[in-house]
Parts: sequence; structure tokens; C-alpha cells
Amino acid sequence: MNQILINYITGVTYPVNVYVADEYGNNTTFVDNITGPVPPSVVLTCPPLFNGAEKVMLILTDSSGCGVFQIIDCNDFYALATENWIPFTTQEGYYIEP
Repeated sequence: MNQILINYITGVTYPVNVYVADEYGNNTTFVDNITGPVPPSVVLTCPPLFNGAEKVMLILTDSSGCGVFQIIDCNDFYALATENWIPFTTQEGYYIEP
């Protein structure tokens, strides 16, 4: 997988930081900072560390510290939207509504 396409992001406070990790959440690597609404779609390049990986975890964290993640099968092309993502809570107990 070289690129990831995100079609839309809902329920966030911009900017949104994008990270990629292995499927277990290890080796988290910053990929990009999305400063405005999605759509329009955003194309991201997967870090070279994950070349050859079967799966990666894509993590989005908004400016409030709330986040969602999704495990991606690298053999498939994904056009991602946050409606299918798994929210994780912050210390304040808030999360991004998928």
C-alpha cells in the first residue's frame, strides 16, 4: 500500500492529525495534518516503514485530542470514511462520533 484515500471526516474539530501504526498500534508514525473539511478527499502516502505490511492501523486525532482508528488490509485499496471507524475515548471521555 502506498496511498490511502480518505473521502470524508465527520464530527471532528480541525486540524486533524493522521498517524499510521502496525495493526497492533505499535510503531505509530505521523503522516499528515488535515487543516480543513473533508471532502474534498485527501490522499495520504503511507510511511515506508509499513511497506510490505499486510495490515496497518490508521489513526485520526482531532484538536480536542479525540480520535478514531481503523485497521486497513494493505492488499486492498481503501476509500475511507469515518462512519466505519472505531472511536477511542480521551481522558476527558470525549470521542469523535463516527
